[in-house]
Amino acid sequence: YFTDFLSLVLLGPHEAMLVAAASAATQCIALRRGRFSLRQTLFSSATLIITLQSAGFVAGQLGGFDLNSSFSELAKPAAGGASTFFLANSWLVATAVALSRRRPVGATWRDEFAWAAPAYFVAAGTATFCASVMATQDAWLVLFAASLLVLTFNSYRIYFRRVSEHQEHLK
Repeated sequence: YFTDFLSLVLLGPHEAMLVAAASAATQCIALRRGRFSLRQTLFSSATLIITLQSAGFVAGQLGGFDLNSSFSELAKPAAGGASTFFLANSWLVATAVALSRRRPVGATWRDEFAWAAPAYFVAAGTATFCASVMATQDAWLVLFAASLLVLTFNSYRIYFRRVSEHQEHLK
């Protein structure tokens, strides 16, 4: 989420969608388990294209990402863009997962995707902060932003480990 949102802030939605589509395709190819799926690769890329275009549109309607603005002025488009990014991305993926499992979309989204919202907002806030800092050249502040990402990553890693342990215990 961080890289995609940073691309959105720095490059705009059109260029960011290309970055995101390429990164999704690369992930699908490099991190695949089993056979390569062209359908999954195209879906992942298309999902991020739609997500970034939607987030960019909402952020633009809320003032856009003028990096000469103060961080507080960037907060409104960042919050709107992050909300749209989260909702568009999670609902598109939840819909595909629900259809493949023949489950209700809303229940799938609530059970498997809604909990990820904090990661989207931390990534978007950190990306906006980093872009703002890069514009002012106060590079030492990037270390602060990086520490937020590390803390978020470690929190999710611990969470997933506990969920996995719980599932193993239930089995």
